[in-house]
Amino acid sequence: MALFDCRMVSLFLAKKGAMVDFVATMKATETEPGILSVSLGHGFPWADLPETGARMLVVADRDTALARETAGRLGRAFFDLRDQLVPNYPDLQGGLDRARAATSGPVVLADMADNPGAGAPGDAVYVLRELLAQNVTNDECRFRPLLGSYGGAPMRARGRRCRHPVAARRQDRARLG
Repeated sequence: MALFDCRMVSLFLAKKGAMVDFVATMKATETEPGILSVSLGHGFPWADLPETGARMLVVADRDTALARETAGRLGRAFFDLRDQLVPNYPDLQGGLDRARAATSGPVVLADMADNPGAGAPGDAVYVLRELLAQNVTNDECRFRPLLGSYGGAPMRARGRRCRHPVAARRQDRARLG
């Protein structure tokens, strides 16, 4: 078994662009003689760990040298694709512009760094703050919170009109003049 540090920290979407071909290469490598498993650990860019970042793990059948060579070869190939692999996400204003221009949905606006699954508190309000600052109306947005319970129970989506308490107070004050 061998682990190769790809020296990259980002998000890598496995079902888009160059990653599709790279995943196919990894799967094909698993059919090579002596190779038992090939895995790419994406890492989580906002994790506060020394091991944060992409790693290539290769397991070979009792052949550490083969595992090391294969992990290095694939890891360097992954690194060589780095400019093609990094998603091109819009900034907040660009995301809001794209959301408003969308002709179908749903459209999700999310702060991906505020991920409770990776230790963040899940309380970022940047998107909401900007929606309020731009006076987004109830007609322009709908919230669809995911409601569920702990323990792996199925989640269900429930829609309701956008009526955040702060937005409601602003609208009430505006009516009062």
